[in-house]
Amino acid sequence: TSSSGAATRPSCVAEPDEVTDTMRSRQQAMPERWTMTVEQFIEIVEFCGSTDQYRAIKEDKGYVSMADINREFVIPWTQGTGCSLAVLTQRDREGAELEADLMLSHAWQEDAEETLEALRECIRAQHVPLSARLWFCVFAQYQPEDGKGPSIQAQINMQPFKS
Repeated sequence: TSSSGAATRPSCVAEPDEVTDTMRSRQQAMPERWTMTVEQFIEIVEFCGSTDQYRAIKEDKGYVSMADINREFVIPWTQGTGCSLAVLTQRDREGAELEADLMLSHAWQEDAEETLEALRECIRAQHVPLSARLWFCVFAQYQPEDGKGPSIQAQINMQPFKS
């Protein structure tokens, strides 16, 4: 929470002081478990959309891309933790129940609101529960490249898309 009392991150995302060794070690292996629920994905994107940063980007260029979400939100929320945004939503949960039920692909310059709407349409049409585990690379991979967690290349070498 900021000094103004406004939340600085969605409630489903652990704060840096809540990060455990279990969470950090999960990011070093088992990419099929770098997941969040569909409901958490929606909460995170909606939270981003409610911020002044998001509105300023949208006003400037007409839309907010997933690259913008990564730069303005994902990296600041995860930097120094060694954990991806998805792992931060799991806290210390363990086991196979964390494995992905679905994978959502994206383009870095796509409109974040269009991505969210496409996901909503998919879950409606396919009757996907909000509790389904989603693997989404912007949120699944540790993005900061700060040496506190695996590099993006090291994570890609784990073949997360193969799982």
